[in-house]
Amino acid sequence: MGARTRAVVAALAALALAGGPLPAQGSPGADEGPAPRTIEEAVADDLGITMTEFVEAGAAAELAAPRLGLDGDRTAGTVGPPPLAVLTDDGVEILGSGAGEGAHGAFADLEELRGRYLADVGPDGLTGLAYTLDGYEVLVTDPDEARERGRTDPSSPVRSPRQWAAEHPRVTVVGTTGPRAGATLRGGAPISFGSSACTHGFNGYYNRAQVGLAAGHCAHGGGSAVWAGSTRVGTVTWFQFGAPGSALESYGTDLTTYSQGSAFTYPPSVTAGSSSVTITGRAPAVLGLPVCKMGRQTGWTCSTVNRIGWQWIGDGSGDISRPKRWVWSLFADLRVIPGDSGGPWVAGNKAVGVTSSYDWYADGRPYSTAALLTSLDDYRPGAQVKVWLGSPSVGGVEKVDATTALARWARGRVVSGTLSRPSGDSISPGTVMDVVVDGTRVASPSVAADGTFSFSYPGSDATAHTVTIQARQGDSRGSVLRVLDEPAGSAPKVVRHAGANRYATAATVARTFYAPGVDTVYVASGQDFADALSGGARAGSDGVPVVLTPATGLHTATRDALTHLAPRRIVVLGGTVAVSGAVERELRTYAPVVERVEGLDRYHVSAAVSRTYPAGQSTVFVVSGQAFPDALGASAQAGSLGVPLVLTRSTSLPAVVATELARLRPAEIVVVGGTVAVNGDVEAALRAYAPKVTRIAGRDRYIVSALLAQRYAVPAQEAWVARGTDFPDALAAAPVAAREGAPVVLTRPTGLPAVVGTALEQVRAPVVRIAGGTVSVDQVVERDLRWLTYPL
Repeated sequence: MGARTRAVVAALAALALAGGPLPAQGSPGADEGPAPRTIEEAVADDLGITMTEFVEAGAAAELAAPRLGLDGDRTAGTVGPPPLAVLTDDGVEILGSGAGEGAHGAFADLEELRGRYLADVGPDGLTGLAYTLDGYEVLVTDPDEARERGRTDPSSPVRSPRQWAAEHPRVTVVGTTGPRAGATLRGGAPISFGSSACTHGFNGYYNRAQVGLAAGHCAHGGGSAVWAGSTRVGTVTWFQFGAPGSALESYGTDLTTYSQGSAFTYPPSVTAGSSSVTITGRAPAVLGLPVCKMGRQTGWTCSTVNRIGWQWIGDGSGDISRPKRWVWSLFADLRVIPGDSGGPWVAGNKAVGVTSSYDWYADGRPYSTAALLTSLDDYRPGAQVKVWLGSPSVGGVEKVDATTALARWARGRVVSGTLSRPSGDSISPGTVMDVVVDGTRVASPSVAADGTFSFSYPGSDATAHTVTIQARQGDSRGSVLRVLDEPAGSAPKVVRHAGANRYATAATVARTFYAPGVDTVYVASGQDFADALSGGARAGSDGVPVVLTPATGLHTATRDALTHLAPRRIVVLGGTVAVSGAVERELRTYAPVVERVEGLDRYHVSAAVSRTYPAGQSTVFVVSGQAFPDALGASAQAGSLGVPLVLTRSTSLPAVVATELARLRPAEIVVVGGTVAVNGDVEAALRAYAPKVTRIAGRDRYIVSALLAQRYAVPAQEAWVARGTDFPDALAAAPVAAREGAPVVLTRPTGLPAVVGTALEQVRAPVVRIAGGTVSVDQVVERDLRWLTYPL
């Protein structure tokens, strides 16, 4: 703001008689002029300041509104000028008045100035009275012409306006002589009121209904139907042009509201071409305030408010007996021509007024006036400018996306947050943050100018709640933040164990959980699941790891793991098709003993692994050797119980497996998977080998893994989560999980199934481990795991 000189705020008025400024409306076919400048260009060219300084000036003026009595809370029925104030580098300062004189000395206020001028000189030729930076100003058609007509004190000598002004200290006399509508209607768009071409000012509300805001004389002189091109916008619902009642003795405004139908959307912004201004509030008029206006004819132009007061708008006839229109206005040296009427005036992101009239000084320089939006509080209570309200953010949450977050808030917690705002801008006074818990609004804390707010959270600790947080200013609303508040309780620590691929993940798990000098390491194919499924249960029973390998050569990560583990023995699972002889020979460099467990097929291999268990088992798990999904969680459970897991065809029990079951003589056989994985004929055949046959089945693999997890003691020491659409990560995790008595549950790569989340809450593991990288189990699943709640 250092580029601004001392500026004085608004309070009073300009009057204009015959020959005074004219309404800036035009015919619908008026030339719309050259392509408009951007507002950035206009601010730089016309004001010589930056957009940041422009935004800051508007914000400072708005923040002063409560002190000026222009915050919407003026006493009911109050009509009249607010206090005079000045915009300085330190903000807005209200100017006091001394005994018998006003802030500018010569007169108490513009009312006294007006009375004295009309008494001594008369109304003929008078077009306005205003405060300026240095005193008072009288605007007239001819400063040097002295006339007899209209003086209220005929005993005073006849003199010209300039002569009269010379007799009064600090009084001077001055001689006076766009974009297209589309599916979105923003301020600055061309509109018409019947026969009158005007410019759309701002989008707004009246008692919650969407309305447009523009100049009252557009409706007065044109008609009630409002159009944007050939599309009907709506109908005039209210207008005022000049004073209510006597036009000569009281003053009013030049504003209108009109309904807005469904043909357009109506954002809180002003635009021209590629240049747009977001409206975040409403600022009062402030002398010295930089402003920019948008008109359909003249585009963006900018200047500084240099007068504020009554504007007595004439019809150009020169007949002082004709009705004139009093309008409470701000003045700026801006060019306006017919068609620009109603167009928006802004200070930074703040709406200030709409174009009302225009005229020229005697030297040919143009000036124009705007009807102030603060007048709505007096003349159209309930009408307001639509403002943009940003996105709220609060502490103590984890964002799920732009509109959703997770929290675990205790009852009575003070939640603090911020509302986003444009750089350098302020939050509009009167903005509150509505806090709604499970559909009931529980708090509406005020939002400070810097966007901060806080509230005490009233939700209970025992249950989950849905909390929505949304900014509200009048009828304007911001975006909604939805917070899912979890009930009070403990949450697991989530740890990910991953490598660059399946071989590296298995190697990482082995290196992390097993110390050098381990007795045995099982090596299985990473390209098929069957051998690792059988061997994983055995490894879990023995408390040793499984690592994976390609068929024809060891992976670098597997070599590093074997070097770290320095095992006494390596057991290769499967024949040479699964793990080649070349791999077996290389393995001999990592352990003094290398053995292979093989057979004619996967069923022979599983039977061979099973034969390492003694007869008389309490339980044997039987799973499909043709599809892995249902079986992945079973390997860890068999290992944790120290019992065998064998494979079967889906439709028939292999003879080698039947022979092994006869040897084992289990008390119970547990079939894992539905009848597609292991059909009823196989289940019937199994009844010949155990007095009890139990099936664990569900609609999908995730339900099966959840049912297996429910068989563990509560609380489990830990739990593992692995991708259910592929096998390697789950099989690498199975031996570690078995050693710790931990379940392995399955997840979709991009979303934790609800049934699996429920199962984990039931087992209450203080640590949940993820097997695999973010391609296998993405960050959304990891977040969901971190926000599991184990109720107190």
